[in-house]
Amino acid sequence: MDKVFLSGKVQNDSEQPDVAVNYKYKRSAYIMSELEIILEKINEMDKKFDGKFDKIDGKFDEMDKKFNEMDKKFNEMDKKFEHLEKKVDGVEFILENEVNKNIMLVAEGHADLSRNLKELTTSNNDFELLKIRVNILESNVEKLQRKIS
Repeated sequence: MDKVFLSGKVQNDSEQPDVAVNYKYKRSAYIMSELEIILEKINEMDKKFDGKFDKIDGKFDEMDKKFNEMDKKFNEMDKKFEHLEKKVDGVEFILENEVNKNIMLVAEGHADLSRNLKELTTSNNDFELLKIRVNILESNVEKLQRKIS
């Protein structure tokens, strides 16, 4: 009966068994050497990947630090905005309670001044008219006195 090997070689029963054993040994040694070469290449690739993964880990660490810095800056900005909100609330309070009342007082005073000015101008106009009448009457009196004299 014929024997078929992995290599595709066929051994007849007539061939010597030592040749078959020797062939199996050589074939095993060849496969082992090929596996060792493949293992070395895998180890080299593993080292390359380790180096690349180390670089990637380093970059992730840098990004993590930057995110932490950004977090700190955002927290500082939040505190500043809170402080600014308190100041704006204080200004609004002053505007509502003090400035608006003072503006109303000034407006009321302005209305009083305007009214007083109107009264003064009206009385001044009346006074001017009286002066003119007195002048006319004086002039008429003088004319009459001249006629009489």
